[in-house]
Amino acid sequence: MKNFKLCFLIAILFVFAFNSNSEALINTKYFSLNGSLQTYYQYYYAEGVENRDSPNTFHFNISPTFTFFGIDFSVQSDLDYYFTTDPKFYLPSFNYLSIRPNWNWGGLELMDFSPYFSDLTLNGITLRGAALDLHPGNFQLYILGGDMKADSSVVYDRRYYGMRMQIGGFSLNVVQASDKAFHLSEEDSTLTAPEENLVVGCQMAFEAWKTDVNLEVAGAAYTRDIYAQKLDYDNSFSFIEGIYTPRHSSYADIAYAINANYPLSIGNIKGAFQYVGPGYTSLGLYSSNNDQLEFEFDLNLRPHPMISFSGNYNQNRNNLLYNLVATTFNRNLSIYTSFFPASFFSNSIYYYWYGSNK
Repeated sequence: MKNFKLCFLIAILFVFAFNSNSEALINTKYFSLNGSLQTYYQYYYAEGVENRDSPNTFHFNISPTFTFFGIDFSVQSDLDYYFTTDPKFYLPSFNYLSIRPNWNWGGLELMDFSPYFSDLTLNGITLRGAALDLHPGNFQLYILGGDMKADSSVVYDRRYYGMRMQIGGFSLNVVQASDKAFHLSEEDSTLTAPEENLVVGCQMAFEAWKTDVNLEVAGAAYTRDIYAQKLDYDNSFSFIEGIYTPRHSSYADIAYAINANYPLSIGNIKGAFQYVGPGYTSLGLYSSNNDQLEFEFDLNLRPHPMISFSGNYNQNRNNLLYNLVATTFNRNLSIYTSFFPASFFSNSIYYYWYGSNK
């Protein structure tokens, strides 16, 4: 006999919004306020099956923006609260609070923020700390410090420091990350080790022969275990220990990428090339694959308002030092064309091919 299964879900959503396009909630000579407020409550109940969610969930989000004596303040708050009498449904906090005061030539980022430097240095992680952004004219200086947000199951607390300095089309990026043990046990130390990382990169954007070119070069030094013995080197290099300490578990490598875009009268052509060395590691990236050589080509054409064509070819391989048993090649080809003879009718053709071999 089949068990009777019943799932019951109640969700209550209340939204109170007043955005910048409408009249501000408060508007005086020295102070104005607008923004949004959202609340969400969820009740979960299941009969005949095991509960897979917390019985009570409350979500609160507020994003006010106010101006005080000419300085704009933007505050984002995203709070989640879980209530249950069953400890197996305990969930880590996903609370998010961001405070961003801004003025004409600068600003601050306080509490939680997601900085972006480049695709090879810092991208895709959320930090809790502070950042200062100064951008008078064509000059920009961005300095940050903070810890990666994580739950109590993480053995180490990872701290980040970074700087981005940009003058016109040239920028210099520096990211330093290191793990600090805050509840490390003897058993944990045999499973994982605290890491340290220093990444220095530069970017350049320029135009050549009507082509927009973006170039990035980065070098990374990575330590797999900061408890390993220090390397013996000349005292003239001792100044680097304040930022990064080379050890017997350390190694370094480089990565570089170039992107180009050439405009056409009926579209554009794009090309990209990227090399990531086998030893290149940046802890400032949410996800990254080293030991990669990749090439990509895009073609977009619109010869007529009723006709469009686009094509993409991508190829990548690993085993750049030929130290692996096999080398993996991946190739992708996609072609897409559309025909719009009338506003109420369209016809599209799409072709995709993928090949991989070792």
